[in-house]
Amino acid sequence: MENDVNAEFPYTGDKEYDEVVKAFYVIRGVSFSILFILNLFQTYFEFRSLYRKGRKPTPRFFTFVSITLFPLCRGIQSFLALGFHNSRTGSPSWYLVIWGTLFLSTEWIFIGCFWVRLLYTFFSSKKIALGNIKKTWYSAWGIVVILFAWNTILMILISQYDSQYVASISGKGFICMVALLGTFLIINGFFLIKNLRKQDKKSKTFQKTIARTIRLSLILIFIVLGLIVREIVVAISKISTHSNYRYAAIFVTFILEFPQCIVVMVALADDGTHWKNYFLFQKVAKDSNSSAGSLNDSNSNIKNSGANLEIDLSSFNVDNESSSVSKSKYSQQQLKSEYSSRQNSQNPVILSQPNVSISISTNSEQPLQQSQQPLDDSQTIDINNNND
Repeated sequence: MENDVNAEFPYTGDKEYDEVVKAFYVIRGVSFSILFILNLFQTYFEFRSLYRKGRKPTPRFFTFVSITLFPLCRGIQSFLALGFHNSRTGSPSWYLVIWGTLFLSTEWIFIGCFWVRLLYTFFSSKKIALGNIKKTWYSAWGIVVILFAWNTILMILISQYDSQYVASISGKGFICMVALLGTFLIINGFFLIKNLRKQDKKSKTFQKTIARTIRLSLILIFIVLGLIVREIVVAISKISTHSNYRYAAIFVTFILEFPQCIVVMVALADDGTHWKNYFLFQKVAKDSNSSAGSLNDSNSNIKNSGANLEIDLSSFNVDNESSSVSKSKYSQQQLKSEYSSRQNSQNPVILSQPNVSISISTNSEQPLQQSQQPLDDSQTIDINNNND
């Protein structure tokens, strides 16, 4: 069966099936609209926190922006499909589809940016490579620019060619994007988990961080495989843009996309009951995940407590363009000498990550003296050499 937007029953050509499609679009539109409202408040809270502290936008902030704009596009697209009785390629709702997919992609790009930043800054070698903070940030934005360009190309193509041709091009490009980007993020996510597990295994917050990263990696695998299988089935079956079977593909997409929003929202919230703050319209994340302070903060301390040395890079809030690390007043020499003294006294340095932060922890209440010479983000900190 095929649909005719000008017929009495425009969605499927059948009264009963049309009612089912309408009900689905209403449920889909309302569900995503609720997610949009919940995340809109959190995006505002995140922006306000960054603005008050004079920080630049972070991967965490842009994850919130993406997870706000994605359900907005999906919600509007559902209501447009109801209003125009049409969700085919080239219809008004189709434009919201491609932009919603873009924001779903940027959501995972910035989550991946954080994963890759931790992996290649702290675990890629025996040195802390501060320069990789900026490199991962630029790389993430490079991918985002490519995706924006791809959407622009699709909108140009739809004005020049028929919808079936554009749908074919869009589907092939989508499979390539999901396969390449998804595989890269999944591999780096599990490499990060592997390296995190080598650290302080007795820390409860650290174990929660690992569990959280595993959940995100698994949901990403679920999405990637599901979307690829969906596109392959559509391509093999040669389902046209007028076929009623495409509603099944739209339903499968909803089943894949909606739960991942919930998982990411919970992951962005702090431990305990903070996820409930979504429904209370209160901030789900603390300003600081560590009492020791953050290197994002000009007033943060490196504390010393007999067991470990703590450097907290608070959640996703490692500054991007001019790294928070380079803004701090702690010199490379101090970090190396402090590490050496801890090693000589047989006090281990443990890389831990409360919530979604990375730290080298300590228990002392006495802060180190601050150096007047800031770290440069192109430098590396050798935490394995005891000789200065």
